[in-house]
Amino acid sequence: MNLLVSMGIQSSSGNNKKCDKAVLKLIHWESGQELKSLEYISPPESYPGSGDMLFKAGSIYGDTFVVPTDTELLFISLKDFIILKHITLPSFNDLHHSTVYNGKVYVVNTGLEIIQTFDLEGYLLDEFNTTEEPTWERFDKSVDYRKVESTKPLKTHSNYIFFLDDGSCWVTRLHQKDAMCMDDPTKKIDLNVSEGGPHDGKVVGDFIYFTMTDGQIVIVNWRTLKVEETINLAQIDNRKVIGKMHLGWCRGIHIDGSSAYVGFTRLRSSLSLEYIRWVKYIANPLNSRIVEYDLEKKKLIKELELDMHKIAGIDSDNGDIGAKRNNG
Repeated sequence: MNLLVSMGIQSSSGNNKKCDKAVLKLIHWESGQELKSLEYISPPESYPGSGDMLFKAGSIYGDTFVVPTDTELLFISLKDFIILKHITLPSFNDLHHSTVYNGKVYVVNTGLEIIQTFDLEGYLLDEFNTTEEPTWERFDKSVDYRKVESTKPLKTHSNYIFFLDDGSCWVTRLHQKDAMCMDDPTKKIDLNVSEGGPHDGKVVGDFIYFTMTDGQIVIVNWRTLKVEETINLAQIDNRKVIGKMHLGWCRGIHIDGSSAYVGFTRLRSSLSLEYIRWVKYIANPLNSRIVEYDLEKKKLIKELELDMHKIAGIDSDNGDIGAKRNNG
């Protein structure tokens, strides 16, 4: 199986919080061989004020991978890893995820805490707020937010969009520890199961597989919106450690049968409250990596280290494998 991994290369300047190149890799999982790769740096007009250059979580749409950086939306050919289209707006800040559904592109704009929709040509269609406060009363439309380092503290820290079979659009919200329906904000999935908050949510069959940033997988029946199972990955990790272990910042997930391929970012120093709560684990942090777990047998199968890299998302370029493909 081939895995598509979006990430960034850590800065060579010694700043352990930043990446200076966005990287997309196609990896043959069984051999660990890198089949294709693309390195990318934003042009000056859209280079992020945060100074962090990486590909976030994207999605496969036909023969194209649609993926954001902090301040751009890129359409990349999966055939030859060439950038086909580039979209950027002054409102883009800390984009986290993009996907295509029913001919519309959905972008999670974490910095402004909105979901933005576009047509396939890149024209902005609509915006949906993930907080209760109107977006443009809170933010100034005259500001180029691509050049703003951070809009934190955030109220929701929205991360990832997914769609259910009824067509409803949902977004994970880190601070609320939930997933909220954008079509009916009164509908929510309670994910308050641990210290961490939800990052990604992948729909596979009757279930949604959520990653929690502290290394849990929460499996929810999308028909009932109730948690069916919570799996603590640290408890099934086969490392011999003394006391409690933190696996890293848990982000991307790809499901294939009973296997879950999970992406972890190496814990680094940060002012983030989530990191502060976990500071006792940072002395000897585990490296950034992808890990395959058997969720039925509760067993670690294999891992591939991506040291000095920051993982944002995982997907598969095999059309019949893993999470449900987006509708064209």
